[in-house]
Amino acid sequence: MRHQLAIKLITLILLLTNLSCHFACAQTTVRIASDDWCPYVCAENGQITGGFLVDVVTQAMQLRGIRVDSVLVPFSRAMNETANGNIQAIYSPPADPRLILSVPVIYARSCFYTLPDEPWTYRDLGSLNNTTLGAIADYNYDDSLLDDYIQRNRNYPQLVDMAYGEFAGMNNIKKLLAKRFTVMVEDEAVITVLIQKLQRNNDSKLALKQAGCLDNPIAVTIGFSRNDLHSDDWVKALNAGLRQLESSGRLAMLQRRYQIAPTSSRSGLSH
Repeated sequence: MRHQLAIKLITLILLLTNLSCHFACAQTTVRIASDDWCPYVCAENGQITGGFLVDVVTQAMQLRGIRVDSVLVPFSRAMNETANGNIQAIYSPPADPRLILSVPVIYARSCFYTLPDEPWTYRDLGSLNNTTLGAIADYNYDDSLLDDYIQRNRNYPQLVDMAYGEFAGMNNIKKLLAKRFTVMVEDEAVITVLIQKLQRNNDSKLALKQAGCLDNPIAVTIGFSRNDLHSDDWVKALNAGLRQLESSGRLAMLQRRYQIAPTSSRSGLSH
């Protein structure tokens, strides 16, 4: 009788241990979503394959014993899925009360681009009067006046032509080349990669003109869902790992690898 009771007790302990391990181990992987935003988040054949942010965050989390699973999702959907807690985090979100943001990994600047023979130039927000701007839905470009302008006019396609989907940036360039609008706004590192890709695939002579840049660079962070009970732990782990990468020099090495200029992308980890 005692022997049978002992066996049942041991079986119960093992079962509870396995269940505990299952839930604990399941929380050692964090899913982070983004669209294709190379060189920060790069995708091929429907999957994220790397990129500056992906490599930095993956290495930083590995230092804390956490695995990163990066998933390719259209940005607007990625925001909603993360906010609802279906995905744990999102790369480079705008400020949103539904998210807990990491410390800035870098700062990035966006500029305006036109066809080479277009005389339009950006001086201030008034420059956008009587023109159509190509932008990407739910992106943040300056955390200031331009973002407010886009949000205000997002339902007026004659003022703001919104792009959606996993490859919204590439689609905006194609619409600009087709003269669907006069000017588009994009991160200056991202536009370089997109033009290089188009030159390889279609036209080696293809070129766009930079027609001015925004004054305010944006803080590039990782946003974690407030609907995930582990988000505070994820953020603390990532922030600690990022500081380790910076102090070791590996963060700067990754910036050089992905050719992200320090003038437009400076580390914010020391602040």
